[in-house]
Amino acid sequence: MGAVTVDSQINDETRTILQASLSLLDSGLKGKIKSDYADFISLGLFASQISNIENAVNAFASSHEQFIAVINDNKNQWEQVEKDVQEEVKEYEDEAGNNNNNNNSNGRRNSNSNGNGNGNGNGNNGSHTHDGGQTEDVDHGVSVSTADVKSIIGKLNEITSCVLLKKLQAMNNGSITDLIINPEKSGILLALLKKLLGDTTELSQARTAESDEVQKELLKKLNLDKEDTSTEDGKAAVDKKIIAKIDKAPKDDEEWNKLVYGDKTRSINVLDGEWVVAKTKTTAEDYEKYARNSGVRQDANTAEWGDSCLAFAEAHAYDMYNGTKTSGASAAGYARGGAFTDYMSDNKQEVLAKIYDEIMNGRTMVLQVNGNKAGTSRHFVTVVGFRKGVTSGSSLTEKDLLIIDSWDGKLERMDTATSRFMTSGKDCGKSYTGYRLRVFKNA
Repeated sequence: MGAVTVDSQINDETRTILQASLSLLDSGLKGKIKSDYADFISLGLFASQISNIENAVNAFASSHEQFIAVINDNKNQWEQVEKDVQEEVKEYEDEAGNNNNNNNSNGRRNSNSNGNGNGNGNGNNGSHTHDGGQTEDVDHGVSVSTADVKSIIGKLNEITSCVLLKKLQAMNNGSITDLIINPEKSGILLALLKKLLGDTTELSQARTAESDEVQKELLKKLNLDKEDTSTEDGKAAVDKKIIAKIDKAPKDDEEWNKLVYGDKTRSINVLDGEWVVAKTKTTAEDYEKYARNSGVRQDANTAEWGDSCLAFAEAHAYDMYNGTKTSGASAAGYARGGAFTDYMSDNKQEVLAKIYDEIMNGRTMVLQVNGNKAGTSRHFVTVVGFRKGVTSGSSLTEKDLLIIDSWDGKLERMDTATSRFMTSGKDCGKSYTGYRLRVFKNA
């Protein structure tokens, strides 16, 4: 286990030695300077030189006092790291031989992780074959609920109402007046609204009580419910108002995206998909380049960093969010761990809902996933976003997630044949049973 314990002991020993040294400096060296050279100083000889020595000693003492303060500040963090790692050491040693078999059977996704995110690769210097985010064997659809549709309707304002009508007009290839006011068309309207929000499943266009309710709510939100649509004049008045609203719609989708996903996210097109990602100070695309080029990733030095997937995942999440840059060596030392706290639940959907909320608030986070193909060992990655079209935490699935893998620093989707997947403490035989998420303490 070695490293963490030794580092913790060094902190204590260093603090003791430095404090003793400072005491010696204060009571011995400076005093000796003044006493031994008192006669020369009284004669005005070497006064400036002695003063320079005293200043240097004082500066030296001050710098070491600052060093002690840093050590003290880091002590609690090291103690927590040591506690987490000690809990897993025995299992890490027991599984070391088995990991080779487990990961070799994993084929193209064979990064194993034990302990506090301890990536052990496949027993072969942590080698990891990456699939490059390919989308083969993907069979995943986004389902938008009627409740999600109602939620969006309730948030409509003057501008986004115009955008909505313009989008519906384009989807319906022409006039949408009858679609909005004719109850017999409410099923079609609901299907189009769900499709507009990203539903990729086969949608029924049949009229239902729910579709009628959605149509009425939209009419009211658009201030079109006052017209008597049973008359031709009333229909004409509604049609005129709809055309006027469409003409006012802005050309770009910025306001619409803010309505659906808030102003702390942005949309990107990567890995053959469209994603909603946290609007962090460093973009996911730019950070991927930094992590790859600067070696802030496990596979950059598996001999030294093979057990540091949690540390790298925390560094990735922290640096993207804050716009900072943590070096490979300091990242592997859990440099950013103190900024996070655990969010755990035995209910996977509760954890997914938390992920959705964090992304919607512009925050990246760290998620526990599988380390081997069987999911009996764990690994940690950074969640940066989810598939565009997901509009609530209740409909988010793990296959909708976009991550940066701490192993190789690459952006990856979690819906391919070789993707990571969520694992619980129970799956991995840990002391906790739930699905583990690391979120910012100030969240």
